Amino acid sequence: MGSKAVIATISYPRFKDKWLTVVEQQYHCRIKNMFKQQISLETEIQEETVRESASTSSKNDDDSYFVFETDSSEGALTESLRSTRPEILMSKYLANPDKDTSMLNRHPEIKQVFLKYNTLMPSSGPVERLFSY
Repeated sequence: MGSKAVIATISYPRFKDKWLTVVEQQYHCRIKNMFKQQISLETEIQEETVRESASTSSKNDDDSYFVFETDSSEGALTESLRSTRPEILMSKYLANPDKDTSMLNRHPEIKQVFLKYNTLMPSSGPVERLFSY
């Protein structure tokens, strides 16, 4: 089964998981896990971007001297939340009855997955013409 095609289809609001009825039951969990993994990757990318922008904006703070390592239980809780967040995002997305692509604006992580798997790479022809002298 083509994983890219599966992710492209499940991330498209018109289809979501409606097409799973024609797929053998044994693959349902695997398909949803692939989708959840892509959502997780997008979540990590967005969190990293937020962290980088926060660290660059707070470099001049005097409070950086007082930053201590996080408590191990706090780190475990953060990791637990990180692993369940993609599942929650996926559940909310799949439960939403809206089939219009504008609904992706309410699900930014899934929108990024949708754009990654449902848009074509630009043709090299126009790009080559742009840079040819």
